[in-house]
Amino acid sequence: MNLRTRGQPLVRGLLVAVAGGLAFAIAACGGGDDNDDGGPTPAPGSGPGAITLRAGGDITGQANKLLVVSALPEAGGAAIAEACIQVTSAKFAIPDAVMTDVQAGQPPCSGKGAKASLPEGNYVLKFAVYAPPAQSPEAETTKTVKVAGDVTVEFDGTAVSN
Repeated sequence: MNLRTRGQPLVRGLLVAVAGGLAFAIAACGGGDDNDDGGPTPAPGSGPGAITLRAGGDITGQANKLLVVSALPEAGGAAIAEACIQVTSAKFAIPDAVMTDVQAGQPPCSGKGAKASLPEGNYVLKFAVYAPPAQSPEAETTKTVKVAGDVTVEFDGTAVSN
C-alpha cells in the first residue's frame, strides 16, 4: 500500500476544514466594514470631532500667566470649547491638550468640562495670554480650523510671546 495515497484524503480534509474555519471567521468579523458598536464606521475626515492642540514652538516671556484657547463658531457666537494651560516658565513648551466643553454658568478654565465634540464646521481658535486676575489678554492671536472628525492643530507659541 502506498503511504501517499492513504494520506491524501486526510490532507484534503484538513485543508477543507481550515479554509471553512477561515471563511467563517471572516464572515463573523464582518470584513472590517463596521466598528464594535454595530454601527457603520464614519468616513475619515467627516462628522463631529475633538480638537487637540499641539505645540509648534515655545511661548517665551510669559511666565506665571495663563494661555486660554477658545473655539468659537466662524459664523459667530460664544465659545463652545476651551483649553487652559498654565505657563510655568520664561521659555515654556506647550503640552498637547484636548479642548473641553465650555460649561454654562461656570467661569472659564473651571476644569469641569468633558472632552468637546464639536459639530463639523469652521471654527476660530483664539489663543490669549492672561495675567490673572486680568480680564483683558496681554497677547492674542487667532487661527481658523475646519473640524471634520478629530483634528490636531499646531500652535506656534511665538505668536503670543513677549
